[in-house]
Amino acid sequence: MLWQLVENLPRDLNTLIARVTNKILPTGELDDRASLNLRECDTRFRRCDLESHRSLESLMRKSSESIQDELVTIRNDRFVIPVKADHRGRVQGVAHGYSSSGATAFVEPLETIESNNELQSLHEAEAREVARILLRLARKCGRSYRQLKWQQRLLPSWTSSMPKPASTRDLIV
Repeated sequence: MLWQLVENLPRDLNTLIARVTNKILPTGELDDRASLNLRECDTRFRRCDLESHRSLESLMRKSSESIQDELVTIRNDRFVIPVKADHRGRVQGVAHGYSSSGATAFVEPLETIESNNELQSLHEAEAREVARILLRLARKCGRSYRQLKWQQRLLPSWTSSMPKPASTRDLIV
């Protein structure tokens, strides 16, 4: 009877477990290597991120008298640089806000708008790929879950038909 129960376990259960553990890290995050598309998004994102930072750092060095702090920061999901409010006209770009004191404007320079747009596009592509991978895993888990749930219903009838030990000594093999 036990062999029949084990024999009917989903054959791909170990494969499914391996697939899930290979794609989802112990932290709960999806591994960048979970798919070729995800790896490609990550590679392109890192490259674009590095280029954006280099461009912003170069611009800050050229415009050092207008820069409040040599620090690339993020406002509204865009890379920006802190520009002295009274020098705002010297750095062409989109203002994404001001500091609480009003002394600093957070500006996305015109030179980096395209790379910021690319980063946003890559971020959205990554989110779509993550959703696709998780949906596929969830569907596979769902199929196995239904099979395991069916076998779980059989378990009580199987255990009730097993002979009971007369004493604890009978449990020792």
